[in-house]
Amino acid sequence: MNSNFKLIPPYYYRRFFKAFQGDTSESLCQGCDGLCETSRGFSTTVFLLPGELEFLKEVGIHPEKLLDSITTAHGIIYCWSPAETCSYLQHNRCLLGINPRIKPVECAIYPLIFERSTDEEFGLCPICRRRHFFLKTAFISEGKAAMATYILPFLDEQWLIYRNELNFTINEEAYHRLKKEKAGQALTIEEVKTCATATLHNPE
Repeated sequence: MNSNFKLIPPYYYRRFFKAFQGDTSESLCQGCDGLCETSRGFSTTVFLLPGELEFLKEVGIHPEKLLDSITTAHGIIYCWSPAETCSYLQHNRCLLGINPRIKPVECAIYPLIFERSTDEEFGLCPICRRRHFFLKTAFISEGKAAMATYILPFLDEQWLIYRNELNFTINEEAYHRLKKEKAGQALTIEEVKTCATATLHNPE
């Protein structure tokens, strides 16, 4: 299926990561058990923005084996599969954040997540144990500023509508069953929704 989403050119991804590398979370995440990555049955799924897969390949990152495809009326949306163990994760640290200091945008801005409200596009992930520490630093404001400057003006509105529709935690056991049933076929948004948790898993 051809994608009708407007792609963000690699130039803007490069500028985003020059302004905001995101991996300052090494100190902010001290004392956390890596819940954002090893979520013990629940996960906040990372989605690639339009044109982001092409950009990652351009900088030498090839995550295709870690991605699932979700079909929409406007084309394919790629997500970091909750059914796979991320090969870039070692000891609760993202190797991409160390080198080349580029990783999926949604990983870089975490615990900021797409969560459209009346006044802005972002919220804070409810399962992040350390989100109050992020709020005490410039991380959140700098992340929002970089997104507002380099990403949001060029982000396809229809993609953003789908993204917000998919803004829920995944029950990984249910997702594994779905993946087995689909046997390598692309998923639909409605199928992914069947794996949504009834309530957000909040550790606090």
